[in-house]
Amino acid sequence: MSPVPRTLAVHLLDPPSYTRPYDDALARALAAQGVAVTLVTSRFAYGETPPAEGYRLAESFYRRTRGAPGSRRRALSGLAGHLPDMLAYRRLCARTPPQLLHVQWLTLPALDLRLLPARPTVLTLHDPGIAAGPGRFGIPAGRLARLDAIIVHSPEARTALLAAQPALDPARIHVVRHGPLGRPAGPGQLPPELGGSRRPGRPVVLFFGLLRAYKGIDTLLEAWARVRDAELWIVGRPLELSPALDPPPAGVTVVPRFVSPAEADAVFAAADLVVMPYLDLGRASFSGVLASALGHARPLVVSDLPGFAEVLAAGAAHAVPPGDPAALAAAIQALVEDPSARASLARTGAAFAARRLSWAEAASATRAVYAKVLAA
Repeated sequence: MSPVPRTLAVHLLDPPSYTRPYDDALARALAAQGVAVTLVTSRFAYGETPPAEGYRLAESFYRRTRGAPGSRRRALSGLAGHLPDMLAYRRLCARTPPQLLHVQWLTLPALDLRLLPARPTVLTLHDPGIAAGPGRFGIPAGRLARLDAIIVHSPEARTALLAAQPALDPARIHVVRHGPLGRPAGPGQLPPELGGSRRPGRPVVLFFGLLRAYKGIDTLLEAWARVRDAELWIVGRPLELSPALDPPPAGVTVVPRFVSPAEADAVFAAADLVVMPYLDLGRASFSGVLASALGHARPLVVSDLPGFAEVLAAGAAHAVPPGDPAALAAAIQALVEDPSARASLARTGAAFAARRLSWAEAASATRAVYAKVLAA
């Protein structure tokens, strides 16, 4: 296998800026290893983003989009501008072609895979479910086979993808683990909604990330009725907000929005325990929240799901059965009452993150995929 040249020019492509925190972290890590990275995306609508460090940022998509973040108007105006912007990107690549194209997200996968420039192409499937999904977000059978390589975030996702599309060449499917998002060393500032919510002497239990039904919010709230002497923070933009949070129960504070990177770092730093009572992983292959909690050295209670198997086998999180509020409440209460157990779990999780989930490791694994593609 030929090594990746240090002058390799790569475009990371994410037109809707859907995985922007991941894009930024990977771009910085690749640039630190000598890859000339351009992140081609749109302006992130849900808050501030870190400055581009070591890579070039081109927010060339959806510059005419109108409407509030998350609104139907914004979605429709973005779709209206998508085809012209994709065609403009093709023209740009015809003039100054990158040596390799690494796609992070596609707005209209079936169409976009036809419109991508004719360059060596790697696709990261953050959401492997779209490989078999119907509708405009699905990818027709066989379309993925035309790509030079596909990256997923866990061995379980690789197995599921090959089961969904058996025509794919297994040698082209690679596992690159998801690194922790955020920068634990940063100062951070708690969201103002949490300013006066913490009561002295009461541990904080954190649920973080997009609020969706499959993440077990209702299970968590049912469990929370049995937990004593703790506070629950639920922080994240609601896509499917549980009626049980309107209004929130006693002892529960909700920040129903996307928080900035600095706020996220502060929230994780303040949390004594992070909970992920997911019923399943939806269509995802792993969880950026899980990686981030481990990277911030926070003890974790998670559902016993196949996508978390490697983390659980390492003892880096405490497992409970999915959809079992009694077991979840018992696990939370035991850790709330035992600071030493929380500290031990946090140390194990942080060591696992440093060993298996670092961005340097993710960049090295990604460069290995690039090398294999370029040598073919």
